[in-house]
Amino acid sequence: MACNITAGIGRPDCPGETPGAYDTIYLYNRSRVTFTVAGDDSVEQVNFQGAEGFYQVVAKKGSVVCSEELQAASGITSYTHTLVFSLADLSIEARNFVNDLNGAQLGAIVRTKGDKFLLYGYNEGVAMTGNTMSTEVDALGETITLSEEMVNEKTRRFWDTDLATTIAAITPIVAS
Repeated sequence: MACNITAGIGRPDCPGETPGAYDTIYLYNRSRVTFTVAGDDSVEQVNFQGAEGFYQVVAKKGSVVCSEELQAASGITSYTHTLVFSLADLSIEARNFVNDLNGAQLGAIVRTKGDKFLLYGYNEGVAMTGNTMSTEVDALGETITLSEEMVNEKTRRFWDTDLATTIAAITPIVAS
């Protein structure tokens, strides 16, 4: 972790970053992977043990929200990384999927509308820290919060060379 800044940063070209995230999330079991990290600290590859792979989850349209928040106290830097998404589904399959998230240490890759790939769970893994089920019209289904607390760095980025190569590093290893 850096103790001093080493360079400045300019503003992105117009029109700038596109807000939002795609509705497809790729989850994985954190204990069954290692990572290949590039010199810029981005993750180029998620290396699975055995027949493991990504588990594709398609969330309710527009419900995926990624965030990180700095908690700084007494000179200690600690981030909380959070991923929230909803499943507009009250089926037994959806109930069982959410129930299986209880206690699991996971990782996730989320693609932003600006074609950045956010990697959650790089350190210890994200865990389900919130779940709300509702029959209300606007909130129908399951809303899930995955988070990792007490992390000493910002959220990692997943990137391998270019957009097509990055997507190709994910999609062929989707387990289900």
